Amino acid sequence: MSTGQGLVPGLTRRRRVQARESYSLCTAFAFLALLAACGERTTKGSGQVGGDSGVPLPDGQLPMSFLADSSLGDGNTACAVDVYKGERRPLDMVALLDQSGSMLDPPGNTKWDQVTSAIKAFLQDPASQGMAIGLQYFGLTLLKPVNGLACMTGADCPAPENSCDQGQCQTLSTSCDAADYSMLEVPVTPVPQVSAMILSSVARHLPAGGTPTAPALQGAIHNATDWATAHPADAVVVLMLTDGLPENCSPMDTASIGTSIVGPAANGMPPIRTFVIGVGDALQDLNNIAAAGGTGHAYFVQPGQEVALQQALNDIRGRSLPCSYSLPQPDGGTVDPGKVNVRLTNSSGSFQQVPQVAGVTACPSGAPAWYYDDPSHPTQIVACPSACALFGSDAGDRVDIAVGCATQALR
Repeated sequence: MSTGQGLVPGLTRRRRVQARESYSLCTAFAFLALLAACGERTTKGSGQVGGDSGVPLPDGQLPMSFLADSSLGDGNTACAVDVYKGERRPLDMVALLDQSGSMLDPPGNTKWDQVTSAIKAFLQDPASQGMAIGLQYFGLTLLKPVNGLACMTGADCPAPENSCDQGQCQTLSTSCDAADYSMLEVPVTPVPQVSAMILSSVARHLPAGGTPTAPALQGAIHNATDWATAHPADAVVVLMLTDGLPENCSPMDTASIGTSIVGPAANGMPPIRTFVIGVGDALQDLNNIAAAGGTGHAYFVQPGQEVALQQALNDIRGRSLPCSYSLPQPDGGTVDPGKVNVRLTNSSGSFQQVPQVAGVTACPSGAPAWYYDDPSHPTQIVACPSACALFGSDAGDRVDIAVGCATQALR
């Protein structure tokens, strides 16, 4: 079998589809008749789909859009097409949970009760299956050295801790050290395995202390960045749930936290976006953190509005789901990035071809399009915002990636 256009020599072709201009005279409703009338042929195969490993498509179930549409052809020149089902990248989340003393308000059904109940529902939601989640708390109240106070025993140190360690007095205080927050209490682990770990961890905690937002976010983002670097196929985000503005550890203004901590992370490589949920009143300044963190705005929920809190978590999960798809990696060869096309096929079988643009800045505001994560060495197909919304609008939709014909660019 000869190699098809769009694949380097040596690639074992899984599926071949001949696309010619003459297909425009045929209909997709009678494929056998189309073959007879047009004189074209389709070579059957096992059909490789999905991310890195791939899942076989049932024989004969290629999207009709690729069989009967001349737009994938190059004028009257035939080209061979391999079709792959697009698979979204996995989603990983580092959650940062406020355990300051004010979380115990109001008495009876506290903010802590409401937030942890919403987290439990989120973990049990079938839509969370496939995610991976880690958890850390802030602020952490830890024994820290008291500068200049040497000791032989605890009696040499001031009350209330009276603690001596390695010749230096220790005192309990809210940690301002980002390193303390970068070591997650619950490491990033897939759902559902992580569910019992998180619920057990939450049960061991009782809110107390202050709100050291800056070092907590810095530590969580550091952990998320390390995780994303070690798992380049995953999209990684940070989620902070809090009932207050920063009150411990500098910087304590949300604008500075945005520009110095979360903003660089959102614009870094790998990018780490930060979502924020505020539970309580007078928390609008948290918008500065969310906006700088690449998520637009914070979510605000009043105490007692548990359904709204669960809806906020669900919305964040939906917005966090990466709208990018792994570039197919067929066995025995590589893909020519200049011969890749994207199609959305819905549950009724109709389709829409999605054109390519040069990059995120070229994304049209009202029409779907896609671009490569790195034009020189692409590994991901990234959907523009309009395309991302379209791709998730129907549970029966399928994103298909066709390799072999010249890429159709937005005109």
